[in-house]
Amino acid sequence: MRASTIIFLVLASSQLHAQHLDTTEVKNGVYWIFTRGKYGRPIGEGVAYDTTGRTVGRETYRNGRTHGQLVWYHRNGKIMWTVPYEQGFRSGIAIQYDSLGSKIHSITFRKGLKHGPELYFQQNGRVHYRIEHRNGHMHGRLTSYHPNGRVEWTGGFRDGEMHGERVLRDSTGTLHTGDYLTTFPMGMGRYSVTCTEGRPQGKLIMQRNDSTVSCTGWYTDGCPNGEFLYYDRKDEVYRKAYFENGVFVRSTRRGNDGGHTPQPYEGRLPEER
Repeated sequence: MRASTIIFLVLASSQLHAQHLDTTEVKNGVYWIFTRGKYGRPIGEGVAYDTTGRTVGRETYRNGRTHGQLVWYHRNGKIMWTVPYEQGFRSGIAIQYDSLGSKIHSITFRKGLKHGPELYFQQNGRVHYRIEHRNGHMHGRLTSYHPNGRVEWTGGFRDGEMHGERVLRDSTGTLHTGDYLTTFPMGMGRYSVTCTEGRPQGKLIMQRNDSTVSCTGWYTDGCPNGEFLYYDRKDEVYRKAYFENGVFVRSTRRGNDGGHTPQPYEGRLPEER
């Protein structure tokens, strides 16, 4: 059977990936055009357009699944994301660029899950944050850096939960004493603590970029200790997590039995399609 080109209207919940096919309407202003082979599966290249006809993305297919580089574009035509796929799953290093073409974010994937380092970059090109992941959860060392390249924060995660001691240094490398405001990369929020010789002590307040509080908790000698509360945008608690001297004990979540702590900033990728 000769392959024919068909327009498929596709949901897109973000600019990072296309959602499941929707043949009835354009949602979020994006639709795809690609070719269907004799078995009814997508083949070749697919191109995404907005409702004005502007090209916003491209991807290729193998055996009906996304395979190769998925690319999304800024309005000025420059690349926004390059995301490697293998048989429908993100696999390899996805890279995000700003509208001028500078790299600002990279994520390592394995079989659709974050696995390996996730990096955020400063305007000068140096690394701002490095976070390790294992099988989709933050696991291992977290390190943030000052613009001059010196280490700012060091800490750790285990299976998605904070773990162990946090240590803060100023831009000269000296352990910090006093109040400190940390700004997350890419305008994704901030948190404030008070430190003694580099170890946070007392209350933590974490805020989104719109100044709504996202989390409050307590540190003792640099370690999360006691109850941490997570708030939605209506200022209602949706999760509680409990720590003892840097070790996660348990959590409760409104409506179910808990799960892993959300990232402390909101740079999360959409669900794997």
